[in-house]
Amino acid sequence: MFVWICIIIVITSAITSYFGVSAMQPGTGAEIAARNIATGDGLRWFLQNLVTNFAHFAPLGLVFVMLMGVSIAEQSGLLTIIMRNIAFATPKRIIFPVIFIIGACGNIDSDAGVVWCRSSS
Repeated sequence: MFVWICIIIVITSAITSYFGVSAMQPGTGAEIAARNIATGDGLRWFLQNLVTNFAHFAPLGLVFVMLMGVSIAEQSGLLTIIMRNIAFATPKRIIFPVIFIIGACGNIDSDAGVVWCRSSS
């Protein structure tokens, strides 16, 4: 999927550059013209500005921090223990929705829900 998105971006940059598409930057009012990153100069510009583009994209930092936190919790076994404790503490009348939610969270937790079901039976 990532490769397809990259291909779409390269094609879009070539098309928008060919037609001379430009946009106005809201903060400064400067006009920014589309660049064709399929050319040698465009690829060079892309690689030279790669770190700056990612560093100035604010949501990326939040995603990295969340990813690190979830990874640590998953590798330490914390998420599996939390899901097991929630399932055992749930009243029987609402067990089905809770198991559904645990299954969804287990999918996020690298299929820890499947491991939990096998170890608890």
